[in-house]
Amino acid sequence: SAPVAPPPDKGTVVINARISPTSGSPQNVRNAKFHLLDKDIETILSEARIEPIEGNTLSGSLGLALVYPDRYGDFWRDAMRAIAAHTKYSGTTDGGGNAKLQGIMPKEYYLFGITKVGRGFGWWNAPVSVIAGQNNLNLSPQSVTEIPDATG
Repeated sequence: SAPVAPPPDKGTVVINARISPTSGSPQNVRNAKFHLLDKDIETILSEARIEPIEGNTLSGSLGLALVYPDRYGDFWRDAMRAIAAHTKYSGTTDGGGNAKLQGIMPKEYYLFGITKVGRGFGWWNAPVSVIAGQNNLNLSPQSVTEIPDATG
């Protein structure tokens, strides 16, 4: 008789990410890095004692630092260093907005991704459950948060 392959003990996560700009139809998210984290973003940044940019939340500060790296590069580097310490798996989206992460231990994670869109950003921060085998994460189009130019 033919051999029977054992069921998978690891998971594969296929992410499909799109953003919804303030005008126009949803677009695929290209070249965005997505992370599967062991904690949520706010907890990671709080535990790392990273202070938000004045007048903003920690998550809003991430967006500001992405859009204005020349002004907030120190915040971005500190935040990404803290996030990297909690990243269990990561992958980058292709031109179709898809990223494939393989060999993932089945359990609960936090999915985090952020992308710059013009003078704004879209981001994802949500708990996800990974099971053995194929996991498809078709993320609903994320609204773009526009940052007004204070310099006029």
